[in-house]
Amino acid sequence: MARHVINLLLRGLHECRVPIKRANIAILGFAFREGSDDIRETPAARVVSILDRKKIRYTIHDSFVPTYQGD
Repeated sequence: MARHVINLLLRGLHECRVPIKRANIAILGFAFREGSDDIRETPAARVVSILDRKKIRYTIHDSFVPTYQGD
């Protein structure tokens, strides 16, 4: 599923003619469960990992998760 999300993201950037180097992706909601700060097993971590590998900038916002430390 994470690769599908990334493919949709890359297609959208391409269609809007936004170079990957200039993109800054917003990840809204990171916790595994709604209303929780539990990020164990969150599918969003796989998306972030792929963004890191592709060197695409992103910002994570989840009002329940104070900080994300990465893998």
